[in-house]
Amino acid sequence: MLGLTLPITVACAFFANDVVLVLLGAKWKDAAPIFRWLAPTILVFAIANPLSWLLSASGRVGRLMKMSLVIAPVLILAYVIGLPHGPKGVACAYSVVMTLWLIPLVCWAVHGTEISVGDIVRTASPPLVSSVLAGGVALGVGLAFGQSLTHPVRLTLESVTLLVTFLGLLMIVPAQRSLYVGLLRGMFRALITRENIPLSV
Repeated sequence: MLGLTLPITVACAFFANDVVLVLLGAKWKDAAPIFRWLAPTILVFAIANPLSWLLSASGRVGRLMKMSLVIAPVLILAYVIGLPHGPKGVACAYSVVMTLWLIPLVCWAVHGTEISVGDIVRTASPPLVSSVLAGGVALGVGLAFGQSLTHPVRLTLESVTLLVTFLGLLMIVPAQRSLYVGLLRGMFRALITRENIPLSV
């Protein structure tokens, strides 16, 4: 999940203007800063959702409810603080609170399970570092070669550069390379196997 969502998070944060202009049109250009502020929450949910699956599968639904009861009033307070500053203020407050909530969320979720905080950090670090570095390369390419291009072409250039660089950086680390290659092989095998299964009437 992180391998899929982290490049998207970085693209939304770094290329918010182009994403909004291409997907929504020029009349929505003022929404780009809001879109950029909300980008970090993609990462938060990419980590939080699998942890909620873990808690549900291990019979710790009560802990999930307690987490919800804690974060709900905090989010409401964040909205109240952000409201005087308009939509951007609300988006900023929401994103900041959710990002700060991630660390206690992870610690609380994995407590008493076979998964440790170190496991989460070791899992998240390679794709996180690779996506940020790839985003920096893509941003540089966009600034260097994309100023004279149309928004769709520039967004395509930035996105392809980010994706290729991200995958290249992941492939440098042997453990990551074997992980993703094994994952792709497993998916390919599953597709082949499913296609070869005769349909029952």
